[in-house]
Amino acid sequence: MKNPYLYRLDHLRFYASVYVILFHCISRIDHGYDNTLSFTNAIVLWLTNGKSGVSLFLVLSGFLFTYLAKAGERKIIYWKFILNRILRIYPLLTLIFLAIICIDRANSSPMDIFRLLTLQLNTGNPGTGWGNNVLPVGLIWTIAVEFQFYLIFPLLMRYVHENSWLTLLGLIGFINILKLIIVLYAGEIMYFNLYHSTIGRLDQFMVGIIAGIFYLHKTEKIESFFKKYGWYFIILLVCLFTLLFEQSYGPISLFMSTPGFLLEAILCVGVIFSYLHIKLPLESYANKFLCACGERSYAIYLLHYMVAEVLFEYYYFKEYELLERVFLNTFLLILPATLIVADISYRFVEKPFMSMKVSYFK
Repeated sequence: MKNPYLYRLDHLRFYASVYVILFHCISRIDHGYDNTLSFTNAIVLWLTNGKSGVSLFLVLSGFLFTYLAKAGERKIIYWKFILNRILRIYPLLTLIFLAIICIDRANSSPMDIFRLLTLQLNTGNPGTGWGNNVLPVGLIWTIAVEFQFYLIFPLLMRYVHENSWLTLLGLIGFINILKLIIVLYAGEIMYFNLYHSTIGRLDQFMVGIIAGIFYLHKTEKIESFFKKYGWYFIILLVCLFTLLFEQSYGPISLFMSTPGFLLEAILCVGVIFSYLHIKLPLESYANKFLCACGERSYAIYLLHYMVAEVLFEYYYFKEYELLERVFLNTFLLILPATLIVADISYRFVEKPFMSMKVSYFK
């Protein structure tokens, strides 16, 4: 590590996973949204945008790896970089994959192993990730998209270092033109295909890369701005997320299917920059816990839906007082249970393999 450790990125990973958990909890039940203007409905609208937590994860990936590589100044040894990603991702993912095979044994075949080896986990299901019809693990589609980005990240770093970060703007522009062609040709229903695929998400990774470059070369004026106005900026961004990216109660627009992903990523950058500079109350007390949860965010993200569905099956959720039901059940039951399971996974499944990582910089 030649750059200072940005521990608040761990906080953000944990917040993103909690946001996704809230989204899945509220989407699992009848929330009774009625389009009237009220504080309660505003909260419901915000919670139903928990899918933005996924975008935050993707932007964070581009940002963090660019920061570690110092925007290409540190040369990446490709095979070692990929080896580290395999050691981080595959242990827990393989166990989940075997659990799916176990449940769906009658319909499984040796060909399924190629889906795992090639990480084609974002295909084979019309709505979400492969295997979700067997076990609530639809979120594994994001692991496929992340890894496909890892395959090209070292190449992008070299490309940016030898040219300019401005060349990424050209790539982002071309990708959005391609997405527009897809939607105009095949229809707005392609939003869900774009949502679950690399072609739909690649610009979000690239926005993260550009953000990482800007952070490495930030000026005192930028730092001073976010320290002074960061909290206001975060509140504004939360409102924009709510207003711009709600699709659950109406037809999907052309905007959501094409530049919507890009704008969402830009808003995520605003959240990242603001959070890295603002003054946090009680940070000295909460930091260790938040960092530990951030380290376990991969397991939290992959396992929470299974934990939640089991609890939904065996625990009675009341059908009134929306906010009380969602928040109390999430924070007092589902989240603690998920944290316990994720901690066990991190300690005994993930961490032993993480100790095998190697340095991938020349």
